[in-house]
Amino acid sequence: MKMIRNTNDTNLLSTLGQRETQIFEMLSEGKKTSQIADTLALKPNTVSTIKKVIYRKLRVSNSLDFFKFVLENKEKA
Repeated sequence: MKMIRNTNDTNLLSTLGQRETQIFEMLSEGKKTSQIADTLALKPNTVSTIKKVIYRKLRVSNSLDFFKFVLENKEKA
C-alpha cells in the first residue's frame, strides 16, 4: 500500500520526537540499523521499531520512499 504524502512535508518532520529525529538524521546519512544501535547504545530491535514509527509519521512505506522524502526536503529542513 503506497502512502500519500502531505504537500507540506517539512511539517511532518516536526512530528518527530528527539530520539526519532536523531535516528532520522542517521538514517538519512545512510547508516544501517546496527550502526545506529551501536552508536546510540540501543538494541537493533529498538532502532527498527523507531524506524517504523518514523516511516509512519513521514507517510513513507519503504527505504526508497524515505530517501525520496529526504532528498525532496533536505533544503527545507
